[in-house]
Amino acid sequence: MRMNERMTQHGMLGAPRGTTFSARLNARIVALWRALKNRVALNPLLDLDDQQLDDIGLTRRDVEQALTHSGVLDDPYHHLSSARQRGRRAYMLSLER
Repeated sequence: MRMNERMTQHGMLGAPRGTTFSARLNARIVALWRALKNRVALNPLLDLDDQQLDDIGLTRRDVEQALTHSGVLDDPYHHLSSARQRGRRAYMLSLER
């Protein structure tokens, strides 16, 4: 089994097994475009003050980490959504006390 086939079988190439090369390539290009577009859209969050970020459930550190810890071709929104979930859980726990 080739490495490419193994990666497709395990879902690492982003397209289901048996799809054509052009469909897999198109899926990769779309994912790359989305990641770059989301990275550009994330930059204005750095212009918000801490209170505004808190209103949407984020901290400045969350935004900065999303930009620095995700690769240039990775979608930083995955990092932000997990940070927001952690913040939401912490908030709910503080209400229970």
